[in-house]
Amino acid sequence: MNATTTLPSEPSEPIVQTNEPQKSIEETICSQVLERLGRPIRLVKITAMNVGGNNYRVNTWCKTPPQRTVKNSTGATVQEECFVSGYVISDSFYVKASPEGGIVSSDPLIEKKY
Repeated sequence: MNATTTLPSEPSEPIVQTNEPQKSIEETICSQVLERLGRPIRLVKITAMNVGGNNYRVNTWCKTPPQRTVKNSTGATVQEECFVSGYVISDSFYVKASPEGGIVSSDPLIEKKY
């Protein structure tokens, strides 16, 4: 008996491997929110936290300008620069996402703001 070996055929398209890590669902949701909303001034970070199932709370965190309210020598109230600033949630959304991270709905509606 003659045995023949058949080699597998070459794939029609080359397999491309990338070293880029795959985005998490939370990162995908955050990217989509920023695409729809725009980029807030003084943006520090945006977070998406799973609150059950495919539901997420998304918050944009912005740095507040360092200032405080004081009275000047004439008694007028003015904003004075100081050395410490804080952070504020400038926008917050409750998002329902697909298992892949696509935004299905949001409350409130995400509209272009910045």
